[in-house]
Amino acid sequence: MEYLWVGACGLLLILGLVSIVMSRNIWRATQMIATVLVLISSLAFFYLAARTLRLHKNWQDEVNLYEKALTSVKKEIGKDEHSPADNLIVQRNDLRQQFNAALNLRGRVWSDGQKSKFNAQTGALTVLFENPPAGLDAIKRPVFVFQKDSEKSKNGHYLGEFVVSAAKDREISLTPVATLLQSELNNIDSARGDVVLYEVMPIDSHTLFATADPNDLKIWFPDPAVLANFKRDGKPATADDEKEHPESVQVRLKFLQAWAPKQTAAAPAVGKDAAAKDAVPPAEAPPATDDAGKPGPARGFAAGRSYYLPLEAAKELVDQKIAEYDTSEPEKSRIYVRPLWDYAQLFREAYRARTQLFAQKNEISAQADQLEGALTQVTEDLAATKIITDGLKSDLANFKAEAQILDQYAQTLGAKLDKTKAELSDTYRSNLKLAAALGDAQRQLSEKLRAAPPAQASASVDLRSGR
Repeated sequence: MEYLWVGACGLLLILGLVSIVMSRNIWRATQMIATVLVLISSLAFFYLAARTLRLHKNWQDEVNLYEKALTSVKKEIGKDEHSPADNLIVQRNDLRQQFNAALNLRGRVWSDGQKSKFNAQTGALTVLFENPPAGLDAIKRPVFVFQKDSEKSKNGHYLGEFVVSAAKDREISLTPVATLLQSELNNIDSARGDVVLYEVMPIDSHTLFATADPNDLKIWFPDPAVLANFKRDGKPATADDEKEHPESVQVRLKFLQAWAPKQTAAAPAVGKDAAAKDAVPPAEAPPATDDAGKPGPARGFAAGRSYYLPLEAAKELVDQKIAEYDTSEPEKSRIYVRPLWDYAQLFREAYRARTQLFAQKNEISAQADQLEGALTQVTEDLAATKIITDGLKSDLANFKAEAQILDQYAQTLGAKLDKTKAELSDTYRSNLKLAAALGDAQRQLSEKLRAAPPAQASASVDLRSGR
């Protein structure tokens, strides 16, 4: 059948060519060439389409065979939900879920980068890769930058959180998300070796630090209190732990019957002193581990097995007769489990607090500059006021001297006025006396004139002579 289609295609090709050749007297050469090309391409497309359909049919037949075989196997096994096949499917799904969870928590990692350029003022960093890093071409993508440990010098450390500001082939430009301190800028500038970029900040883990070298722990955690907290992780708990940090103490229980939690466990608390009130009720979703230190299965806890559970969850399960306290090894009956830390959140909170401190510092500096400006202005005003005050004091002294002179002149004028008044009083009294004497003289003269006899001659003589 397959060769029949090939023969039919060949026959059609021959007939088409014969028809084109017979039309040479009517068509032009370009039309004949174009028609030949269209004919050949159409036959090629038709043949490839037929082969594609044939291939699809073959694969579909094979899938049907596998489905029939799988159906027959399921019929032979039966419909028991606890059959080996179902258990394998459940285990496969659990493994897939664990793998996806681990992949989501880990995120993508871009390793083998080399520090190409660094701006010691702004903190801008340029990383060069051997091959173009897939997924780093998205602008504003946040990444966590680490310096990779080198075998010769154990100087690998966290450089900071950056965002992708530019991506060009193998060169990635990064900008810090927060203002870096001078010490952080110096650390990045002096970093040597490969640079590793993480899409997600590496998560905290109990098993990771449990197997770490104690010397490395001292380098990673210089604070003695934090170092002691990490060293105590997974060790027997004390009575003080149950009083001060009951949320960090887990009890070993042996389950008397199979039991499954109502919901999945809540995310671990962040920080050294996570409050118990922020946790999900332990009876509903206990973050348990088994006697081998592995997390409890998501589908439940098996009867006869021992697991570590929080205090409150353990008490409720014992009260419900679901489990009992496992005291076969008293030193392992209660252990201290430190709360896991969200390092990305802690760094961001530190950046946020530091940014607030920088803002407060800038505000205080601005206020101090304003106060200094005001103090300078007040000092200048005081100097000008002192000059004015000194001038006013000089004027006051001059006014006092002139007032004293005026007082002396007034006293002199007063004395002259008193003297003049006395002289005027004496003159007035003298004038009064003279007026009185003049009045007496006039009266006497009048009396004499009236008493004298009239005599014209003598009177005229007397009048002329004034006698």
